[in-house]
Amino acid sequence: MLFWIRIDGIPPHYQKEETVKGIGEKLGDLIEWETTSARVRVSVECEIPLKFERRVIFYTGDEVIVTFRYKKLQKFCFICQRLSHDGRHSPDLEEEKRAFKAKHGNKDRNQRQHAILRGEEGPYMKHGKTDMVKENKSPLSVVKSLLKRRTTT
Repeated sequence: MLFWIRIDGIPPHYQKEETVKGIGEKLGDLIEWETTSARVRVSVECEIPLKFERRVIFYTGDEVIVTFRYKKLQKFCFICQRLSHDGRHSPDLEEEKRAFKAKHGNKDRNQRQHAILRGEEGPYMKHGKTDMVKENKSPLSVVKSLLKRRTTT
């Protein structure tokens, strides 16, 4: 896909043709460039993650972070920064869902959150919070008793 990409963050004294062209070549297949506005037209592959910032080290040793703004970028995966799919169909998200199901079975996240709020599972299980919840103690008394246990041990 072809994009015009604006490069922000280049110091004015380094905004030269060789700088803009060099940065553009790192983003993809460089087609054309404009030095005065620090823009490059680049052909980007859909399966390669988009870059939104990059560290640039100049010949003098100066180092800056430049950012990239893609003109007319409509849909891309916000998880893996690829153009081939949107965030709802990310392969990385699918791996996360598979890991969640392996750990928690077929419970969805809302069911797990409700179970944690009811005290059936969660990080406070080892501190005996479930017993306190079953006794219908107030949340403040639960916190105080947990703090007491922590200070006495």
